[in-house]
Amino acid sequence: MDCREDDIRKDSMVFYRSWYEALNAYGKKTFCDALKAILEYAFNGTPIESHGLSAKVSALLNTFLPIIDKNIEDYRNGCKGAKYGYRGGRPRKQPQPETGGGFENKSPNDTDSGTDNENETVSVNVTDGGASSPHTNFEFYIPVFFFRNARHPERQAKKFVEHYAPSNWKLTGGEYMATDQQRIALAQRWDIRDDSCDRFKPDDLAMWKELYKIAPLKIQTLMISQSVKLQRKDDTATIIGPREISEWIEANLPTTEPIVRKWLQKRKLSYAYV
Repeated sequence: MDCREDDIRKDSMVFYRSWYEALNAYGKKTFCDALKAILEYAFNGTPIESHGLSAKVSALLNTFLPIIDKNIEDYRNGCKGAKYGYRGGRPRKQPQPETGGGFENKSPNDTDSGTDNENETVSVNVTDGGASSPHTNFEFYIPVFFFRNARHPERQAKKFVEHYAPSNWKLTGGEYMATDQQRIALAQRWDIRDDSCDRFKPDDLAMWKELYKIAPLKIQTLMISQSVKLQRKDDTATIIGPREISEWIEANLPTTEPIVRKWLQKRKLSYAYV
């Protein structure tokens, strides 16, 4: 990967179907002008307002920018190296410890939700980097257990750290879990049979996973730290959680609505705040 510290912009970008559908409704000329504005922003950092688009179109494009910025930031972090985590891409495969070497093996009763790609990981924000920074920070691992559908992800994260930190993250076979990636992989296979995995129904967990991937850090934190729920009843679905999550969903409908509709179908969406 070629990356220079003084030039963090990518030579490519992700363009979502929901963006295409939203812009296509404005006609060919506006679509072309808006597309150019997005590309100029992504590749050169040119402000959207400099393209003379209507206030309505500019406002729509500005809802895309946080996602573009997040993708650029992920790319930059990926360029910087493993000590910044793996948000810039899928982590390199690490050698797995042999069974019986202290690795907590998944039992038949300890199953994932079965939704989405079972080998897919959800990004964890590595704030401090380094080999030892998260050793005693159980909050670092909460997203892993949230998306493994543990009923109490914070409790599982704390138990996980309390089990391995005293041995300085050495397995009984002697192997040292030196990197964030190795420890996260270990958390993904931690036995959570004592904390039944039924916090969400499979489809509900899949929806939260997709929303989490495109959400800014503040919303990601709320999703995994607060009591978010989803209740389905006949033709209505209610998201129960902090007001900020609902406001973020409503403010970014070009990207959030296709995800919500994918899992909730034609149900009317409502919100309840905690």
